[in-house]
Amino acid sequence: MKIHDNQEKILKFLQKKKGNIENISLREIGEAIGLGNKHEINPQIISHHLKTLENKGYIRQENSLRKIFTILKEPINDIVYVNLYSTTAQCGPDGVLGEDNIQEKIPLHSKTFGISNADDYFLIKAKGDSMEPMIYSGDLVLSRTQDQIDHNQIGVVVHEGIPKIKQVAKIGTEYRLVSLNNTRYPNEEIEEDSNIRVVGLVKSIIRQRA
Repeated sequence: MKIHDNQEKILKFLQKKKGNIENISLREIGEAIGLGNKHEINPQIISHHLKTLENKGYIRQENSLRKIFTILKEPINDIVYVNLYSTTAQCGPDGVLGEDNIQEKIPLHSKTFGISNADDYFLIKAKGDSMEPMIYSGDLVLSRTQDQIDHNQIGVVVHEGIPKIKQVAKIGTEYRLVSLNNTRYPNEEIEEDSNIRVVGLVKSIIRQRA
């Protein structure tokens, strides 16, 4: 996809800064790419070029309040198709693991959900109320496939063959699976050598209830 010469220069500048321009003004970016003295540069022009790069799928702003961008290897399409698994992830203490088959492929807006490669993500349907008010039974939970997550992040884990969506804490040699609805559900303390594995980091919730 063809981009403006100044947009290409901004993209190279972002790559040099590894996407972090929090401490750099829009005028300073314009000066850095050769548009003249920073005091004479209209910052709205730089803002427009950044937004165009994002709309064309070259970059993705990680947070609307911070000037930190992910530079994507290739421009991404507007729509991607993410696997929805027939397995239901329990948001409660019990559950049964179904066959890990793909039920269908769900179309999602790549820029809205920050998906650069659909193969790195999966959808699973939540069941139970232990993660309310963040996740309700029946919601579709979008997760990025990974086998490790940071302390206290929300993840999809499989414990004794049962997939669960929990806040995952690592306490010494134990895992602690934390329910957000903690007035009804106590924490689960699980030894590290138990049959437990992290399969994904929860990235977004697609509400399926009125």
